[in-house]
Amino acid sequence: YFIKVLDTRVLHRLGEHEQEQRLLFFLSAVLLFLLHGLLVPANLISSSTIEFAFTGAVANPLSYVGSTMAVFFGLWIVWPLFIYALAKGVVKRLLSIIMPFLALSSLVNVFVFAGDYGIVSTLLQLDNPSLLEPSTLMMFAPLGVALLIMIGILIMIKSGKVKILISALLILVLGSSASGGYQSIAIAREFREHEKNLALVEDGSVQGNTIKPVFHLSKTGKNVLFIFIDRAMNSLFPYILEDIPDLQQQLSGFVYYPNTVSFGNNTIHGSPAMVGGYEYTPDAMNARANEKLVDKHNEALLVMPRMFLNAGYSVTMTNPPYSNYKWEADFTPFLPYPEINVMHHHGKFAVTYKNEHTDVLDWNPAFESDLIKKRLPIFSMFKSSFPLLRRTLYEEGRYFQKAENPHSTDTFIDAYAQLYYLQKLTDFVEEGNTFVSISNDTTHQPIFLQ
Repeated sequence: YFIKVLDTRVLHRLGEHEQEQRLLFFLSAVLLFLLHGLLVPANLISSSTIEFAFTGAVANPLSYVGSTMAVFFGLWIVWPLFIYALAKGVVKRLLSIIMPFLALSSLVNVFVFAGDYGIVSTLLQLDNPSLLEPSTLMMFAPLGVALLIMIGILIMIKSGKVKILISALLILVLGSSASGGYQSIAIAREFREHEKNLALVEDGSVQGNTIKPVFHLSKTGKNVLFIFIDRAMNSLFPYILEDIPDLQQQLSGFVYYPNTVSFGNNTIHGSPAMVGGYEYTPDAMNARANEKLVDKHNEALLVMPRMFLNAGYSVTMTNPPYSNYKWEADFTPFLPYPEINVMHHHGKFAVTYKNEHTDVLDWNPAFESDLIKKRLPIFSMFKSSFPLLRRTLYEEGRYFQKAENPHSTDTFIDAYAQLYYLQKLTDFVEEGNTFVSISNDTTHQPIFLQ
């Protein structure tokens, strides 16, 4: 009865202007396709292109955008047009208001009610899923806005102003295309730069299945080791010694400082002071307001290696944190100092490790990339849905891939393998004094191990 009344009083106007009806439906379908297939995945990946590069069997992360677009081309273009072509009368008119409603409410949910859910991993898992619990405002405001959108659509149809709605949808389609295209170009550009950087930092530490020494320590001089284990908790160290008494003897001579604190709750804010001293605390860096943050960060990374280099030490470094404000492998700040040997080790020894431990690792080289491709479409729906539904769509980080083992060990082994092979990576052939700085992410992600 309700549909009959709605059709008689409002929707019949659409039937009188079939071209406008078709445009309304088609532009809405295209907007939904661009939003879910292009905008959401491109925005996510472009926020940290390097993290998504060379994951699993995928090198260029643009392929993730392409695979997601293929899914939503079928979901929002092919099937809706097929159904629309088969539909008749009131069903066709209903579809012509449902599609713009879905498109506009999804757009509002993505950009207005996005929510702050913290860090998202490459496997699209949240660091703090409890943030998915919506506040009262986030629970009801999107529903209220969606109701207003539907009322606005019906008013425009009833008053014969469908052309205004069509124009608005056309503008949104063009804007989404431009934004998604720009993000895609940015992804491609950063990936090409990352490829070049990886080629520049090739150090020959892995040759076939053989790992070659790259940390050359001295038997006669002084060896200074600076090892940064990202996100490791200092307060747990005494309990580790209690749990593994042999370490107490091995670490005899080292001094443990319990009364320490980071100057930031993430690497990009905490590491400059750690590697550069008090001149690079957030307050001290902000006091130099006329300089770029990236330049101050790079300057902090150079403090220790330059000091030791000037003191006559040989200097070797791996993965200086956020060098040149890139996730990894951009060692531009060190180019003026060719005497400093800087290497990229994150993920370099993972394949060797996995091949040596096939008895305990069920490893599929394409697993990570396949999982990202499967999860991205549901992540797009997650972002465009009402906040009330997001916890259900997230499904504790599984995104309805119940049969899939998350393989969170892949990211862990990318970092852990470097520590595991330290003995093979190290020899004692250097003359004089040495300084070795190792940055490693083994403790960065929470993970259950054996």
